[in-house]
Amino acid sequence: QGQLGYTFCQVPIIYSASFEDKMVITSVGGQQVLIANHTIGQEMSSKIFQRTGEVILIEVSYRKLVN
Repeated sequence: QGQLGYTFCQVPIIYSASFEDKMVITSVGGQQVLIANHTIGQEMSSKIFQRTGEVILIEVSYRKLVN
């Protein structure tokens, strides 16, 4: 509940409701990069679009809008 999952360029992406906007990108060696917003840089984008296999998971947290 509160999550959405799909793949993009063979990379699993999981969206989760949270109290902050951030992303965690996990590489094949287990290294994780924390991004404090929802913008991926050119180098990381190229790895994803070129399907290099270096990026194995993207976890996106977004602030849940509550009325």
